[in-house]
Amino acid sequence: MVAAEARRRPEIDQPSLIPHIAEAKSQKYSYEVLFRSLQKLLIDTATSEIIHQHQDMIAFSCCVYDGGDEEKEMDAAREIGWRGKFTKRGCVIRPGIIRMNGKCPLTPLEVGLMLHGMGFSNKTAIFLASGKIYKAEKNMTSLLEMFPLLQTKETLASEEELAPFKNFSSRMAHVDYSICAQSEVFVTTQGGNFPHFLMGHRRYLYGGHSKTIKPDKRRLVVLFNNPRIGCAPMDQFYLLCFDHLSSLADNIPDLPCPPYHIVTKPGQLPVEFLEPSAAQKLVIGFDCEGVDLCRNGALCIMQLAFPDAVYLVDAIEGGKELIQACKPALESDHITKVIHDCKRDSEALYFQFGIKLHNVMDTQIAYSLIQEQEQEGKKKTSDDYNYISFVSLLADKRYCGIPYPEKEEVRILLRQDPNFWTIRPLSDMMVRAATDDVRFLLNIYEKMMEKLNKVSLWRLAVRSELYCRCFCLNDNQFADWSPLPPVPDGIEADVYVPEVDILSVLDVPHGKMGRVIGRKGSTIMVVKESCNVEIHIGGAKGPPDRVFIIGSVNEVRKAEAIFRGRMLEF
Repeated sequence: MVAAEARRRPEIDQPSLIPHIAEAKSQKYSYEVLFRSLQKLLIDTATSEIIHQHQDMIAFSCCVYDGGDEEKEMDAAREIGWRGKFTKRGCVIRPGIIRMNGKCPLTPLEVGLMLHGMGFSNKTAIFLASGKIYKAEKNMTSLLEMFPLLQTKETLASEEELAPFKNFSSRMAHVDYSICAQSEVFVTTQGGNFPHFLMGHRRYLYGGHSKTIKPDKRRLVVLFNNPRIGCAPMDQFYLLCFDHLSSLADNIPDLPCPPYHIVTKPGQLPVEFLEPSAAQKLVIGFDCEGVDLCRNGALCIMQLAFPDAVYLVDAIEGGKELIQACKPALESDHITKVIHDCKRDSEALYFQFGIKLHNVMDTQIAYSLIQEQEQEGKKKTSDDYNYISFVSLLADKRYCGIPYPEKEEVRILLRQDPNFWTIRPLSDMMVRAATDDVRFLLNIYEKMMEKLNKVSLWRLAVRSELYCRCFCLNDNQFADWSPLPPVPDGIEADVYVPEVDILSVLDVPHGKMGRVIGRKGSTIMVVKESCNVEIHIGGAKGPPDRVFIIGSVNEVRKAEAIFRGRMLEF
């Protein structure tokens, strides 16, 4: 089942298509001429939602909604379309399990309940994009009760206008596809190529702002597990949902998107950034984007978030000279760089530009230290040893409470084209993604600083420095890096001050990394839990054959012993 809200268009006088069809036949116009005419008629007439549910789709999915005679009818339909596919020896169809796994298309009733719950009123016009509907008289009744303004191709166009398309399933599907593609909202509730192609196509329409909704059927089926559920019993549930969402919205900060500037020359950056001084201390959000960003992966964009604007430093257009102009600021004690997980960014800056990133406040480390403060004296669980992602941090209502689905869109594009960040000029989506990665950081910084005590602030400074140099190992063993921050003055004598954190690097014999760290990193997890340390490996980006351990001296030594013991086993 597919639903979409068609774009509203001004009403125009639409002449009958019959003369055009006759003319097309006489002059041997292509099918495309007829299609464009019918498409315009349907889009101009249909005004809101689109749904479809094919009988063969339900048959192929092996989903049975009512059991009994309907199940036998579905068996017959499967044999017509896929003779022998579902009757092979050993083939067992379990519709209940298939449905609970989210593999069944939603029924018209369930789609209606979902749209109703999302706030679509009964004045919303529905366009039914479908072939033969499975038990239309029975299944469409509940949907019609909720959305009486239901339309189909047959009700919007005359038989004469549909005649060139009627007996060609691919042509009819083409009409449905084109209307769905141009809709304001597209909702897919089934699998298959049709919705997947549409979702991909719509990413490039309307400046990347086409609304597409893909329901989680595995979770929805739990709500819709009553086959006789109706609209009335769900109203109270929806009211509770809206009340809950409203309470969450009250905690979401009002953070308007600041203006952005694409920087290709040093002179386009603020003077206080280019010339840091003790008289004017700055706090900025910071991040980097590139092609497999690491010591060898090219740095393409460096984002700098100031309170009043975001600067996108274009390393491709500006070249090495532009990045070198930023070196004093990135190495300065007077500018605090707020970043989430700085290891790869620091590695790229160090090996590609000779910049030693300094005075960093890493929000990933800060989050972990706040968790330790809040759980002091409690036993740690396995989740406490995991590092929070930036998306999860933004979703935490204590700091932002903002969803960030665009991040996953960028990840998909990066998988399709690893050189995504090298494309020039920067597209609207690239600018938006780069800006969103830094514009919330200053707000998060302020809230985290309020929660961190003096000891945690010192540990944050030390560990952030260790993160910066973690993957920057060379022959001089970090000798050219600044000393780690000492224990600050003002910490009372009766306050327990933990041992200073250190970074240890273990060389692993070539080809033995997989055995040393264990299956799916099982040894790493054991070491984390028993030694209270952080463990990082270079992975595919490198550096290869090395394990990096961060923690207090005694805990690091214990972790080293465990790993060396694993090396001796092989």
